[in-house]
Amino acid sequence: MSSKLLYILSIVTNIMYRRKYLASMSATVSGLALAGCSGNGNSGADAEATIREYINAFCSKDAETVNELNSDYGIEGEATEAELYDAECSVSNIQEQSLPAATNEERFLQRDDVSELRYYAFTYTLDGETQDTTILLALQSGEWKVLDIG
Repeated sequence: MSSKLLYILSIVTNIMYRRKYLASMSATVSGLALAGCSGNGNSGADAEATIREYINAFCSKDAETVNELNSDYGIEGEATEAELYDAECSVSNIQEQSLPAATNEERFLQRDDVSELRYYAFTYTLDGETQDTTILLALQSGEWKVLDIG
């Protein structure tokens, strides 16, 4: 594995470890009209578009979009541009999976603004190197948001 891919994976891992599921949260997320890197403008319209937009934002040092796509219920702290990477990237092989057994669905679904959870496996390519990973999304106030990745 190239040192560039290892570096990027270490950043993703560091961000992932900053995440934790929050026991309680009173704030709700207002619906935001996000413009995707691909120009489709419908980031929350479907889960797969959100996955693509999230990875594209990560690869283009777009901390604002990464933070807008993070759910309040699964992400602690905000990503900064310094934690992100400027790389050629793409997403492929997006496949919905069964939720992991350890997922406490009720903890999220009891929130008024969360109506659905989805879990996906996908492949991303960064500067020609590929890696498989997973992502947990919540349909929150009508927008797909990232609860966890990795």
